[in-house]
Amino acid sequence: MSDEKQNKKEQLFKKIPEKDFVEKILKLFIPNGFEDTYYQFSRKMIDEKNIIQKMNDLKDDLENYYMNCKHKTYLENIDSKKCVTILRQLLRVYDYRVISMEKYYSGQKYLLYKIEKIEVEKDDHQKKLILNFNE
Repeated sequence: MSDEKQNKKEQLFKKIPEKDFVEKILKLFIPNGFEDTYYQFSRKMIDEKNIIQKMNDLKDDLENYYMNCKHKTYLENIDSKKCVTILRQLLRVYDYRVISMEKYYSGQKYLLYKIEKIEVEKDDHQKKLILNFNE
């Protein structure tokens, strides 16, 4: 396990959630999961798709991954904000992030969320090095 994933695990999770489980959560928000190339949703959509109830139905599964001390903070009284937070935390493990943007429609402000892959830069230390001892 990479150091970065290990750090994320130690802060929130007892064990790293499997990618299939994360995709199951992601599909509550967007239909094709990781297969989509553009991911976007709003809190209004969370209410319309009844995602809060679906997340509550998955609460026992989520408790298997989250540390016990995090249950009360993230898994009790789940609302649309906590749904986004949970999704954000799960996706971060697999190098995705959730970005929020303020938008206006008919004079009403709302938050639009976009999911994007985090580009992981390769470490310069991984370059090949050849030592020649012939001289």
